[in-house]
Amino acid sequence: MRSPAIGNKIVDFFTLAHKISFYPLIVAIVLWMATTLFSHSEPFRFSDSKAYWFEANALVHDGEFREPFDTGTVPTTWRPPLTGFVTSLVLRTCDDPNVVVRLQQLMFFITAICLFACMRKLNVRAGIAMLFALFYLWLPSINDVARSIMSETWFMLFVVFSIFCALCLKDSRSRSSLMLFALMCGVSAGLALLTRTVFVALIPTILILVFQLIQTKKKSIAIWLFFFAFLATLAPWTLRNYQVHHQFVFINTADGYNVYLGNVHDTATMPAKHPDRQRIEILRKRYGEIKTQKILKSRAWRYILSHKAQSLKRWGVNSIKLWLSTTSRPRPLLFRLIVVFSKFTLLALALIGFFVFRKQAEAWAFICTPVFLTIVHAMTFATWRFWIPAAPACVFLAAMIVNKWLDSCIEFSMALGRGARG
Repeated sequence: MRSPAIGNKIVDFFTLAHKISFYPLIVAIVLWMATTLFSHSEPFRFSDSKAYWFEANALVHDGEFREPFDTGTVPTTWRPPLTGFVTSLVLRTCDDPNVVVRLQQLMFFITAICLFACMRKLNVRAGIAMLFALFYLWLPSINDVARSIMSETWFMLFVVFSIFCALCLKDSRSRSSLMLFALMCGVSAGLALLTRTVFVALIPTILILVFQLIQTKKKSIAIWLFFFAFLATLAPWTLRNYQVHHQFVFINTADGYNVYLGNVHDTATMPAKHPDRQRIEILRKRYGEIKTQKILKSRAWRYILSHKAQSLKRWGVNSIKLWLSTTSRPRPLLFRLIVVFSKFTLLALALIGFFVFRKQAEAWAFICTPVFLTIVHAMTFATWRFWIPAAPACVFLAAMIVNKWLDSCIEFSMALGRGARG
């Protein structure tokens, strides 16, 4: 006959492991902050980094958004404004780009705290939530981007915070807290879209979480408040675009260029002296920014429809590249294997989590992010860092399934103890 102490000892082991896991996790977080905040930064590693710095300087000196490729002579709506705007605020007090990088690294840490809060809202144990928040911080792709001036920093913060507010809506008891979280969710979602237009791939995730509230008339008010706050956040920039171009431009004008670049060319970038790049510049000078984008979009879709098999093949390659590419610079094979392993471990756990929790609205909301993000980048172009917006949703699903496995282990141990007593 089994000793009743066997089951109790197993339960005690899991309980003790759960408690003491906090200490190494806290040490790991402190280590991340030390290695990241005091590590060598590369503010202008990417071409986008230089463009954001140019935008910030133009805002400080001219009060207008301009881009390097038009020699800074024409107000532009080429890219969403928020990263350049925030960078300009720092530039007004300090002209050191490394300060911007350190601020962005701090924002990544705050994003991890928001991730932890979201997982707690999903009833994930504190130790597991902290483990996955730390896993997010140590992702190689995150650490690579964190060393340069990039839009991912602010984008991820606003995305995760909007998800947190949407999760809080479901648990809100008072009318005032319901209205507050609805407004904050709408504002944060609007700021995310003003940071990167790829947020359109994440909108289904936010809408599914918000529309869970439609069940009661009282909570449906929150949905209207969400949309009001979302559109009100976007309105100043949209009005500015109309004032500059005398045409309606919702966020930016680069969508035609992205579709053209991703489908008519095999690579995501063209050299400055490439004939097509020069032709695009001629189009911009002749027709202006908005009409040029319409021309490029039309040409891209004509090319796609006339080369269907080639386009489908390219979209498939882009989908694989999104999840398999590691970095833009030469790295040791071991580093590349670690990057791919971390991605696929997270994705595999997320898929298992979706399958197990598929009856919950949250599972459908979170799986929408990697699915729609893959579709968007398959039809435009993909590179190693474009998968990052899918990381939080994958983290949530992975944490949910690991939490369930731990609960099952504890329940089995307790059942084993009860059986031994019997």
